Amino acid sequence: MAANTNDYLHIIYQMDAEPGGAVQGDEDPYGDNFFPYIQVHKPEVIGIEDNDQFSDEYPDFVSQNYPNPVKTTSIVNVHLLNHANLSLEVYNMVGQKIIEINKGYTTAGIHQITIDATELPEGIYLYTVRVGDRCTTHKMIVE
Repeated sequence: MAANTNDYLHIIYQMDAEPGGAVQGDEDPYGDNFFPYIQVHKPEVIGIEDNDQFSDEYPDFVSQNYPNPVKTTSIVNVHLLNHANLSLEVYNMVGQKIIEINKGYTTAGIHQITIDATELPEGIYLYTVRVGDRCTTHKMIVE
């Protein structure tokens, strides 16, 4: 997936119609691989707003998760200037919500949200942090 996106997720992936590796000692034959390109409109996939609503008008801050790539757990820091409902949702690349962390009505200040990725398969995920009626989305890689 492209590191920077606009209103669309730009995805290129490798597709092989036959299983197997065709490596030395393997009896699977060599075959053709295809590299399809798709673009998916973000709001249609995961229901996020058309733009990032954390701007200069809203000085709340959401950090990129760290470590990224993640092997077990990862931390997202959220700095709230006012009380607000706080939640984090993780989506896979087909738009399925696979993790939801609801912190409820949260006080102003810095808050850490821990994402447990131990059960997630390797791949690219998107996480959306919601503060009140605003949200922002970041990319997370699981190894």
